[in-house]
Amino acid sequence: MVNSRAMTTDLTHRLRSLMERDKGMAGAVRVILDRREERGAMPKSLTVRATRQTEGTLAEAFSRRAVTRVDDERVRIDLQRVVRSMGDGGADRLSLCLYQASGRQPRDPDADERALRRELHKELETLRLVARTPAARAWLEACQRSAATAADGEDPEELIALAREAGAEKAGDEARMVVRIIDGAIANRELVRVQAFAARVLDDSKALPWRGQRFRRASAALYDHDEPTRRTVREMGDPPNLAEAQALALEANRIYRDIAAASALCFGPLVYETHGERFDHVARHAAHGECSRLVISQLTDAKVCRPAFERVSLIENLTPFLDYVEALTFCGRDDRELVVWSGGQANWATVQLLRLVAPWSISVRHAGDLDRSGVLILRSLGRRAGVDLEPWHMDVETYRRYQDRGIALSAPEAKKLGALLGRDDPGAPGHALLREIRRGGVWVEQEVFSDACLVGELG
Repeated sequence: MVNSRAMTTDLTHRLRSLMERDKGMAGAVRVILDRREERGAMPKSLTVRATRQTEGTLAEAFSRRAVTRVDDERVRIDLQRVVRSMGDGGADRLSLCLYQASGRQPRDPDADERALRRELHKELETLRLVARTPAARAWLEACQRSAATAADGEDPEELIALAREAGAEKAGDEARMVVRIIDGAIANRELVRVQAFAARVLDDSKALPWRGQRFRRASAALYDHDEPTRRTVREMGDPPNLAEAQALALEANRIYRDIAAASALCFGPLVYETHGERFDHVARHAAHGECSRLVISQLTDAKVCRPAFERVSLIENLTPFLDYVEALTFCGRDDRELVVWSGGQANWATVQLLRLVAPWSISVRHAGDLDRSGVLILRSLGRRAGVDLEPWHMDVETYRRYQDRGIALSAPEAKKLGALLGRDDPGAPGHALLREIRRGGVWVEQEVFSDACLVGELG
């Protein structure tokens, strides 16, 4: 009869001695116990990293037949063979030997997880007292629900992953950062570089790397829990998926990576005043047929002097914009019109320029691609700038003239167009064009008709 007690004691002593002699052996035992605790049972086999020396030590501990070289770096341990050699109850005795030899106490992963979640829940509860906005409080509540129910697939679950890795206190510190970012972004009323924003709300200019993990977490939380932010993101464009929409949430609250990137390319007799000075460089450049770029900082506190131009023309794409400016100069009408390149979905500088012009009640028109995005750009720009934008060659007649040169709608785009029309106001700008695009099944690039329509109307 096998003396199980003596076998257990002997194996424990042998394992302890071998682990003291070979650190690789100690590492292998640690991996075995980790896997056992993860699965709740001794694994049948396990592949671990092992040098040739450690391979020999493992063979000495478990038998030569139980250890097989897999490649230059790894060996496979047949733990089922080891368990069978120990007779009835071998799995429990092997576990006991491994724990005793390593001086480690068995853990209950489920109990540890529950305790961790309770601790994280308490950390989050204290933050609700310092959160200033409903959005920040709503995010914290979502995090608490996630911690309490072990829900998967939610962004707050990332905090739990952080808690597992670094502890509940560290996860609570990260949540505090996110709350500050949410509250700070909602309170923000000026265009600000992300570094300056981070210095202001986090006391560290480097604490919010652009599109980094904290940026992504805070931006997603802001988008998910603040309706004004979601509305602005929708007005800024047409994000293709939720992740892209979430990534725009901080920018929607005027937080930029590079303020210089927020600029308006324009042409015409524009003169404005700011900081007590008069600036006419845009007009002087236009007199020589040259465009000018205005960054947002130049426009933030500016006022447009009484305009010499009779209207504002916005053009979505760069080539038609440049062609139109050249034609406007050639025909000698460059003193009558301010032309602005919207560059697709216009940035804050373009929006601000239109806001400065709005008090003078000058007509503003917009030309863009004949597609769903073009119409959405027209509408959102008008809403954001607070001006009535007149569609310029964005109508059913123009579409029908150039439909044969259009590009077929993709299946996802056709689905989006149908969804938009299903909820669209028939009186909204471009509604008739959208219905015609759905009937025609193609969209038309602005470059197809800009020479004949935009430039052509100048004669």
